[in-house]
Amino acid sequence: MSAFLNAQDHLAAALMAVVGLLLGLLGGGGSVLAVPLLTMGTGMAAAQAIPVSLGVVGIASLGAGLAHWRRGHVFPRLALLIGGTGMVGAMLGGWLSRFIPSDVLGIAFAGLMLVMGAKLIGAKATAPRRPATTSPAVLMAIGLGIGLLTGLLGVGGGFLIVPALILMTDTPMAKAIGTSSVVIAANALTGFAVQAYQHAPDWSGMTLMIVAALLAAQVGAWLGTKLAPGRLRYGFGWLVLTIGLVFLQHLVIPA
Repeated sequence: MSAFLNAQDHLAAALMAVVGLLLGLLGGGGSVLAVPLLTMGTGMAAAQAIPVSLGVVGIASLGAGLAHWRRGHVFPRLALLIGGTGMVGAMLGGWLSRFIPSDVLGIAFAGLMLVMGAKLIGAKATAPRRPATTSPAVLMAIGLGIGLLTGLLGVGGGFLIVPALILMTDTPMAKAIGTSSVVIAANALTGFAVQAYQHAPDWSGMTLMIVAALLAAQVGAWLGTKLAPGRLRYGFGWLVLTIGLVFLQHLVIPA
C-alpha cells in the first residue's frame, strides 16, 4: 500500500488540508467541499471519495471540536440535542431520498444556503450574547431538520448547523463553530463506519489525508480566536452564499 503513495496522494492530502482548515476556522464547509475536491482535483471516483471524505471530515472535525472545547467554545447541551436528533433525521432522510427527485432536493438545498448566506451577511454586529436558552424541543427540531436534509442530500450539515445556531438560537459565532465541529464529527464518523464496512478505503492514502486535515483543523481553530466574530460571520456568509450559487448553477446548467 505504501508504494501507492504518489503525487496524487500528496495532492489529495493538500486538498484535505484546505478542508481541515475550513472545518477548524468555520465549523463547516469540509463536508460540502471534500467530495468535489477529491473527484475534480484527483480524479477519484465518487464511490471511493465519499467514504474517504467522511473519515477525513469526521476526524478533522473531532480534532477541531476538541480544540474548541479546550477554549470553552462548545455548548455540550446543544451538541448533544442537535447531534443526537440529527443522526435520527439523517437515517430518515436517507430513506425518504428514494421517493423525492434529486434535482428537487438539490434546488431546495441550494435555496436554503442562499437564504442563510444572505442573512449572515446582512446580520449586524451586536454585543457579546449570553449562551443560548432555546428550549430542548426547538433544538431537537433543528437537529432533526438538519439531519433530515443531510440524509436527503448526502452532504454534511456544517453549512446549516452554524447559521441555524446563530440565527435561531442567538449563539455567538465562536461557540456555534465549536458546537458544529462536535456535531459534524459524530455524524461523519457514524457515516464512515457504515461506508467503510461496505467499501474498505485505501488506508495508506487516507491516513496521509487525515494527518493533513487534522493538523490544518488545529491551525483553523487557533486562527478563529484571532479574528473578530463579525468578520468570521461575514466571511462565512459569503462562503455559504457562493457555494449555494455554484451548487444551483451546477443543478440548473449541468456540465
